[in-house]
Amino acid sequence: MNSPESSKGFFESKESVEKERYSLTAEPRLVTIDGIDGLGKSTIAKKLVKKLQESFGEDKVIFVNSTKLSGSPKRERIGMRAKQENITASRLETYYIAGVKSAYEEVIIPALLKGKIVVADRSEVDLLRYSFWRNDKESVEKRHEYIRNGTVTHGLWAGNRIFLESGANDTLANLKSRKNNSPDDPTSLEEVKANIDAQKEAEKSIELMPHQGEIKIIREKVERVEDEEEREEYLNKIAERLSANLDLSEKK
Repeated sequence: MNSPESSKGFFESKESVEKERYSLTAEPRLVTIDGIDGLGKSTIAKKLVKKLQESFGEDKVIFVNSTKLSGSPKRERIGMRAKQENITASRLETYYIAGVKSAYEEVIIPALLKGKIVVADRSEVDLLRYSFWRNDKESVEKRHEYIRNGTVTHGLWAGNRIFLESGANDTLANLKSRKNNSPDDPTSLEEVKANIDAQKEAEKSIELMPHQGEIKIIREKVERVEDEEEREEYLNKIAERLSANLDLSEKK
């Protein structure tokens, strides 16, 4: 008959094996914000950072743009190569994947190791969205595998994920009013609707990814407010609400 000690050892060993099956581990101090272009993600993310800094201290919360190819030496080099080459859209995505990986390696992980909270504008959801938007099944499968096995995020998984959404008409109006648009931004209502559908598919894929630990999903609807002062107040309220709903506690 097995002793209690040997049984305990068996279950501890089994639990260890179960954990090893997951390539992704949730980190509650990592907060990601995703949504289609034209929502005001960056503005909301920066306002959220300020709200969290008010609670935890300015040096305890940092902002990171995960897909922007700048902010660290390696990302700067990746960005320079991307600008210098006359590359295809698929090749550019490869650079973005490299940029996200280096963001985790050079910025996000070091900050988390120092006990800081990281708010990331965009996440690996963006990489999937572009593939879904292009209806490129091979690209979707490839990106899905990179994310699933932890290659893109060095095995980390955001413990708090914020998904912003808006109506197609509001989004298109916001894009048309922006001063600096990307060549990849939607330019018609049909393209915006396709982008929204792709975003939903990407979010669903991310939610179904196997991982260790708990994550909190927060969904927030963002409406278009034309008056600048009213918009500032409106976005501040959204940031306050998001800050209050985050779960930044460690899970045991």
